[in-house]
Amino acid sequence: MMEVPAAYRYTPTHMWVRHEEGHAVVGLTESASAERGLAIFVELPVPGETLAAGSYVGYIETAEREYELRTPLSGRVSSINTALERGEAFWLHERPYTQGWLFTLELTSPEELEALWSAERYEAYTGASGK
Repeated sequence: MMEVPAAYRYTPTHMWVRHEEGHAVVGLTESASAERGLAIFVELPVPGETLAAGSYVGYIETAEREYELRTPLSGRVSSINTALERGEAFWLHERPYTQGWLFTLELTSPEELEALWSAERYEAYTGASGK
């Protein structure tokens, strides 16, 4: 079974969010990585950019196709995982909840967190297993 950390929040588009005092770390779930295949290239948002929830922020390229990335929350991009852009995109597949994070946001609308799914709801949606 796929891992679904209980302390994180999720989207139906297979993004995860870890909330940390006014900031959010955003990544792709293990389920998304398994479904899409090994990433060979990643384009991420520009640090300092202000985004609205649902905005395009980049893409992930696999051997089969490109997948758009959209931010699940509104905020200012405070950092990106430069290792992914430097050719270490394998972390998305190998360790999606640790080294495979995508970007962090300084939240401008923290109330948007309430609309994200709990681990239990995401598990029911995907058939994954909570940890």
